[in-house]
Amino acid sequence: MNKHDFYKELMSEYSFDAEKIRSNAKKGKYARQKISPMAIGITTAVAACTVAFGTLAMTTLNERNGIDLVGENQSLSALSSSERVKIAIEQQNKVRDSEELVDVMVTFAVPLAPNQAEAVIAAHTDGNVPVKTVYLADGSRVAGSDQVAAIFNGSSMITGICIECPGSVMTLLQNDADIFLVELMSESDLDSVTPINPEDVDTLEVTLPEYNVPDTVVPEYDTTEDDNIVITVTDETIERVDTVESTEVIETTENPETAEVTETTDIAETLEATEEADDTAESAESTQTEEASDAPETTEPVISDTPDVVPALPEGIQLPTDPDRFVYNSSYISAESAYFISNNTIFVKTLNGFAMYTYFGSTETLLAEVECDNAKVHWVSDNDGKLIVSGVSDDGNRNKLWLVDAHSQSIIDLHAEDTVMDGTLTDVGYHAESGTVALVIKEYGVYYTSILKLNSNEMSYVGEIFNTEARSSLLSFNANTVYIAVTDGSLSQIHAVDINNGSSRIIKTYTGNPTFSKNLAFTHGLITPSASALTGSVEIFDPATESFISTGSLNATVVFGASKHTLSLDGSYYTVSGGALVSTGGINAIAAVDYKRSLSAYYAATADNGYLRITESIYNSRNKSGVLDFGHITSSNDAKFRDTLTGAIGVNNALARRLCSESGMDRLDELLQTLSVYYSENAVKQLKQLCSIPDYGALSYSSGGLTAISANDVELVISSTGDSTASGTLFIKAGSFGGKTAYRSISVTFVMENGTWKLDSIIGK
Repeated sequence: MNKHDFYKELMSEYSFDAEKIRSNAKKGKYARQKISPMAIGITTAVAACTVAFGTLAMTTLNERNGIDLVGENQSLSALSSSERVKIAIEQQNKVRDSEELVDVMVTFAVPLAPNQAEAVIAAHTDGNVPVKTVYLADGSRVAGSDQVAAIFNGSSMITGICIECPGSVMTLLQNDADIFLVELMSESDLDSVTPINPEDVDTLEVTLPEYNVPDTVVPEYDTTEDDNIVITVTDETIERVDTVESTEVIETTENPETAEVTETTDIAETLEATEEADDTAESAESTQTEEASDAPETTEPVISDTPDVVPALPEGIQLPTDPDRFVYNSSYISAESAYFISNNTIFVKTLNGFAMYTYFGSTETLLAEVECDNAKVHWVSDNDGKLIVSGVSDDGNRNKLWLVDAHSQSIIDLHAEDTVMDGTLTDVGYHAESGTVALVIKEYGVYYTSILKLNSNEMSYVGEIFNTEARSSLLSFNANTVYIAVTDGSLSQIHAVDINNGSSRIIKTYTGNPTFSKNLAFTHGLITPSASALTGSVEIFDPATESFISTGSLNATVVFGASKHTLSLDGSYYTVSGGALVSTGGINAIAAVDYKRSLSAYYAATADNGYLRITESIYNSRNKSGVLDFGHITSSNDAKFRDTLTGAIGVNNALARRLCSESGMDRLDELLQTLSVYYSENAVKQLKQLCSIPDYGALSYSSGGLTAISANDVELVISSTGDSTASGTLFIKAGSFGGKTAYRSISVTFVMENGTWKLDSIIGK
C-alpha cells in the first residue's frame, strides 16, 4: 500500500483543536503541565529532583556516519534505539530551514496524558498539524480521525505521536523538555515503527542530557555542641512552618528568654505557645534589644496580630479602565478600498487608480501612485508585501500590469501591453514559487493563454501554450502544468496544459455552466454550480493530486483570501492536504484568508465614506503567537476579585499609554501608592523593574512593553480559592475572526495582603 492509499483508507486525519485546548484550560483540565518533581522527605530538609530530557548530542557515529538510512527506504524499526537517535539528529540538521511538509515521529520523554501531549505539540505549531498516528503506553497504536479524536478525549497515556509538519518545526519540537526525540518517518515506517524507550539508548554512543537537580531546600538551623538544634525564629521560618514538618520541636522552659529543642511536639504547637508568652509591641522591641546584646542564644518569637496600614487610593485618581481605541481618519485620502499589505504599508484603491502609503502611528506618507481605470488585484502575497494589479489603459483595453512592492516602496510597470498588444486581459495568475505568470488574453474572439517569467521585477515572455474560441479562465498551477477551464455553450472542460510544450489533456468535464475561479495564490481552483443548478456541490480543485474536493453543499461559501492552501468554508477553516480538507485553525492561517482586514501586526485600514480610516489590527503578533479561545466564557461573579482586577487594569493602562499624570498621579508617591492598592508587593516590585519606576524622586516611568486592556473586554474565571490565595484565568477579547469572538488568556493569581485581595500577576505583557 502506498502512502496516498494508506491515508485515503483512513478517510480523514485528526487535527489538534486549538480552541478546545484553551476552552478546557479555563477549566483547569488542559493547561500544560510539567512532570511533577519527586519530593524526598528528610528529617530536616526537603530535596527535589526533576528529570528533564532536552537536546541530544551524538558521541560517536560508528560505521553509519553520514548515511541517510531513511532516505534509502530502510525502516526505522530495523535500527537500534541509539542508531535512531543519531539518524534523527542528522535529519533535523538537514531540514532545519525547510518548509516542506514531512511526517515525523515525536517520542515524549515520559508518557503524557492526552491534554499534555496536545499542549506540547500545539505550543510549537499553533495546533495546526494533522495527526497520523498516536502511540499509547500499553504498546498499541491508533490511526484515523475518529479513533484519534477519541484518544484525545480520553485518559490513555501517550508515549508518541506521528504528525505532519514543516521540517523546520522538528528542531523546535526537539528543544522542548517534554520531548525525547523527533524523527523523520518514511512510508515503510507507518505500520511498523514505535516510539523509542529512552532507557534503551546506549549512553556510550549517545549523550543524554543530565538530570536537572535544583538546590536542596534546608531550614536555617544552627547546631550546638550537644547536637541539640536551636532555631532562630524569623518571619521566614514562621511562614515555612505550614509546609515543613519535623519531630524536633521547641519546648518552653522556666526561663522565658530561652528555648531548647526536644522531641515531643510540632513546631507549630510551640510557636502557638510562644505567642502567648508575650504579644505586645514593647516585648518585641525589648526582645530585639536583648538579641543585639550578649543575651542568651535565642529569644522567644513575638508575632504581632496588628495588620499593616492598608493603602488607600489617593484623591483625584481616575484610572483609564476603558481607554479609547486607536482610530485615525484621513480627511483627504479618497479610498474605494484599502488594506495593509505589510506592517506599515497601505494599499489604497481609488476612483482614478491606486496608491501605496506608509503609516507610522501619526502621519501617512505617499510612496507611489498610478492613474488608471478600474484597477483590479489579481495576486496578493500573504507574507512579503507584494501585489499584482491590472488596469485599463487610455486605449480602453485592460493591458497594463504592475507589481506593488512594499519593501522596495515602489510600483513597477511590468509592460504587459507588449504581450497583450491589441487584446485585453481576461485573467491573470502568478505562481510565486516558480515565478510563472499566466495571462489569458482575448483578441478578435480568440482566447490565448501565454506564459511569462517574472524575474527581478521584470516580466519576460516565454510563449503561447493554448488558444481556443471558447471562453477560457485560469484554475490553478502546479509544477510545469497550468490548469485551464474552457466553456463552450453548456459544456465545460478542465485542461491540464504543459507550459513547456503546450501539450494538453482533459481531466474533467462539466455540464450546466458552472463558474470557475482561482485563489489569489494561484494554487487552487474553485468550481461553483450555476445559480440555476438544482443539484451538485461547490468543489475545490487540488492540482497537487488533480482531485476535486466536494464541499457537500450546492451553496457553500468558500474563501481562500491570500492563503495558498487554507480556506474558510461556511465560517470554518480547513487546509487542503493530500486531496482532502483537514480541519485547521490558528490566527496565522485565518489572517491570510482574511487578508483585507489587515496583513499588519499593528494597524488595519478600511474605506469609510470614501476616505481612508486606520484602526488597530486584530492580527497582531500577540494574537498570532498565542492560542485563542473561540468558545463561550462565563465569568466568575465575585466582586472582590473583579474590583481588584478592574483597578489593576486601570493602572496597567496608565503605564502602557503613559497617562499617569492625566489620570491624577502627578507625583511618584501617588503612583506607588496606587500600585500598592491593587497589586501585591511581589507584583509591584516586578512592575517597578519592568517600567523603570524609581523608589523616590520625581515621577518617572516607561511603558515597559505593557499593552492597554479594556476592562469591558475581559472575562475572569476563578478556578480555586483559599484563605490567602486565589487563582484563575483572565480571558482578554482579541477580536472577531470569521464571525466568531476570540479571547487570548493568561493565568492570574490573587493574594491576601493586609486584609485585602491584591493581583499578584502582570496582565499587560
